[in-house]
Amino acid sequence: MVQRQRLFGDAPKSNAAKVSWAVEMPDFYKVPDDVTLRQAFDISMEAETRAHDFYAGALEYKIDDTVTELFEGLRQAEADHQRMLREEMDRFLE
Repeated sequence: MVQRQRLFGDAPKSNAAKVSWAVEMPDFYKVPDDVTLRQAFDISMEAETRAHDFYAGALEYKIDDTVTELFEGLRQAEADHQRMLREEMDRFLE
């Protein structure tokens, strides 16, 4: 507690209310009851792209090296997810 007070003063203990933890969740209103494989792919790709853009945008803020490394890793993971989705869809849709 003393170290936290020294490092962060009276800053809030959490910013969870300001963070969109649902950044990668699809818009469920866009998912039809009879979703096709192509539609599922498109919805998933949109979610992965949105998450990638979120983390890339976070990197534009002046943050310490540890947080920068975390967000860069998350951004890269989202890019990897997009690549994996494309590879899988190439197998199933072509």
